[in-house]
Amino acid sequence: MGFFSDVDVQDIEGTPSSVKANTSSDESVVFSDDDLMEDEETVSSNEEFDDSDILDDDEGDYDMGESEADDLAFPEEKEEKQKEKEPDPEPKEVPKQTSKNVKNDASASTVIGQGTIVSGSIDSDGPVTVGGTVDGSVKASSVIIERSGVVSDSIEAKGDISIEGTVNGDVTGSGAILLKDSKIRGDISGTGDISVTKGSVIVGSITCDSLTIAGGVKGDVTASKKIVVENGATAIGTLKARDIVVKPGAKISGTINQVTQIDESIFD
Repeated sequence: MGFFSDVDVQDIEGTPSSVKANTSSDESVVFSDDDLMEDEETVSSNEEFDDSDILDDDEGDYDMGESEADDLAFPEEKEEKQKEKEPDPEPKEVPKQTSKNVKNDASASTVIGQGTIVSGSIDSDGPVTVGGTVDGSVKASSVIIERSGVVSDSIEAKGDISIEGTVNGDVTGSGAILLKDSKIRGDISGTGDISVTKGSVIVGSITCDSLTIAGGVKGDVTASKKIVVENGATAIGTLKARDIVVKPGAKISGTINQVTQIDESIFD
């Protein structure tokens, strides 16, 4: 007898019926209700199954523990447990930074931010920027005084100096000095060029190589090379230099002393 195919079942919930199946052969086989009853009796006569048989067959299978089931259900808790088991990394030692180290390091930069008040002087081998208030002097390789910066004493730099704020003291630099919208009460001296831009007010003497005045200067000015007084500038005092240029519109009250060699033989 071959496999059954094209099974047609009718009246499943009704009266007993027969099942007709087409086999792979040409024969037709008809099952009646009596045949089904005989098969049920044959099955019941066999040895009855016990639940222990099923359990015995499963002994070879992997039994998942309760903790592993929790790990699958709650992966976040598993990660937390692993982190708790891992030892904490040893803290790395951070070298302590002292004022001596900062002072000796020429590349270190000192910044006094806006709103910060320093009661005392600043002495650094590196550059210094002041946006706050320094109640003392400032000495550094280069100095920048921002618009909000205030220094109540002298400023000294080996390099360039840029001042946009307020300084109540002398200013000395070996490089260029830029005075932009600044207010300075003190003497200014440098071996480079000095520029007093429009809006700046200087009350004190100025000594330098070359000087350009576009703001206001009240004090004697001495330059080894050249002095230029721009249109709209105001200079009160003595101007002394080898070359002096006064642009139209400049206001000067004082003496202009142009130092140059004169051949007096032309008057013989």
